[in-house]
Amino acid sequence: MANHRIFVNALSAMLLALVSLTATAQPQSPDFSPKGPHCDVNTPPSTAGERIDGNLYAATMVLVHPRAKTLPGNFNGCQTVWVGVFDDEKWPPQWQLVTRVKYKNGWVDVIGSLNTTTGQTSICRYEFYKLTDGPTSDCPALKEFPLKSMRPGCLKALARVDNSPNGLKGCQEEQ
Repeated sequence: MANHRIFVNALSAMLLALVSLTATAQPQSPDFSPKGPHCDVNTPPSTAGERIDGNLYAATMVLVHPRAKTLPGNFNGCQTVWVGVFDDEKWPPQWQLVTRVKYKNGWVDVIGSLNTTTGQTSICRYEFYKLTDGPTSDCPALKEFPLKSMRPGCLKALARVDNSPNGLKGCQEEQ
């Protein structure tokens, strides 16, 4: 129980620190419009999974749709990623679409990602999880795809000051 409280306190402190940061990114989205299921979702639905991402987006609050656990092994369609942009520390943040991943028969086919600093879109093409076209420095390693997440509501629950464990039920990243 003590370890759980330490974990919850650490996550709460990290979330409060993230909420206090104000992003200056312009509301843009990647210039990448593939076709298929979920490829036209431009605003995060209420069913989007949530994560704190320290690998792709340097400790950023992230929404992911659809959740990895809902994707069949032969999925043909898109998984979309939004990052939280805070305005005067208000919750919820504005969600900026930054990445769209196109899958073909369950394999990552193309990733379109927006560089929020430059406004440029990087297009990365893959074949059997090997990069075949795109800037190596901007194209992610595919070990993290499909992107996994926690259930909707976890980011808000983790940010609660009272650290109530009831709100954290089911807030583990899917396996």
